[in-house]
Amino acid sequence: MTGFLPEKPGVIKMDVIPEIRRLHFVEKVTISDLAKQFKLSRPTIRKHLNTIEEPVYPTR
Repeated sequence: MTGFLPEKPGVIKMDVIPEIRRLHFVEKVTISDLAKQFKLSRPTIRKHLNTIEEPVYPTR
């Protein structure tokens, strides 16, 4: 499973962030395993685990 939108490289799907949080905090999946599963970097996983609000991407 990938966390990216194919039509917008660098943009993470909004439904992926709650899933990352659930897997980490409830299922106790490690950050390294989440990074592999979602094909995201460990710092990106950490960033989304530490934020409270969902990111807002500007429309073009």
